[in-house]
Amino acid sequence: FAPTNNAFNSLPDELLQCLNRPENKQQLQKVLYYHIAFGRIMSSDLMDGMSIQTVDDKQYLTVDRNGRVITINDARIVMANIRASNGVIHTIDSVLVPPGFDVEEFLGECNPTPAPVNPTRAPVNPTRAPVNPTR
Repeated sequence: FAPTNNAFNSLPDELLQCLNRPENKQQLQKVLYYHIAFGRIMSSDLMDGMSIQTVDDKQYLTVDRNGRVITINDARIVMANIRASNGVIHTIDSVLVPPGFDVEEFLGECNPTPAPVNPTRAPVNPTRAPVNPTR
């Protein structure tokens, strides 16, 4: 299941920046792998209430089908059955977030709140003359 460009664009900029940092490779993989299922599942195979196992092996996506409208978790399929050499792609209108991935917590760890400035501490004087080590 591939989110559209608009789906990615609707994510907070700081989330994308944090996920793309080298030190967050594992979290990015977790999110990406949650979009990939085993096998070639065509839209006609997607039944209401069906669970689809992701390549993560421990995660499942849930199908909701109401006539021709199909959602995967809360993401609506906007284009179905795009055949690829390694499977079938269904584009969806939002990015899926795996269970247990707390976006707020992740952002807090990625962008920690700076320590408050102590107003009683004397400011550093940047215009002070440099120390001459030869004297």
